[in-house]
Amino acid sequence: MIIKTIPKGSNYLQFVNRFVATFNVPTLGKYNFATAANTGQVILDLSEYSVYLIQNINFSATVPEGDFLTAINTVPTATIKRQVDGQVIYQKPLPLVSYLKSNEAIAYVWSKRKGDRLIVDFAGLLNQPAPLVGLASVTAQLQLDIYQITDENWLQAFRTNTRPLQQDSVFI
Repeated sequence: MIIKTIPKGSNYLQFVNRFVATFNVPTLGKYNFATAANTGQVILDLSEYSVYLIQNINFSATVPEGDFLTAINTVPTATIKRQVDGQVIYQKPLPLVSYLKSNEAIAYVWSKRKGDRLIVDFAGLLNQPAPLVGLASVTAQLQLDIYQITDENWLQAFRTNTRPLQQDSVFI
């Protein structure tokens, strides 16, 4: 059984990552998010003495949503993972077809390794429909609402209840 109650005293954290796609770079005639700058962006450093609850995901871009939707060539995706072992948190990349506001996406994440981080890779390809002509770049942003849980009793119960899974991420 997974514990869904967030104990008092947990830290509420918000993280925003921005991803830029420049027109014609590296793909001619497109805005391509699959660049080195949009790969392995750090969301947060993971403490080995905490469990992190990702509660909500927000997504938007610097163009109106309708223009974004008509520009999609390859659906933009965000792959959230732990840096040390590359374990993907949501099992598959998150498709970001439309803008999201407070989209519940519950996952528990923790690491038993020092120096581990939660990172994100962002990819996708946009065409340049008429409303985007003259626009040098498109910036997408992904915001995560995360709780850092450090309460010892909660952590003990959580680890006891998830031990059979033998993994460092739990999805609900």
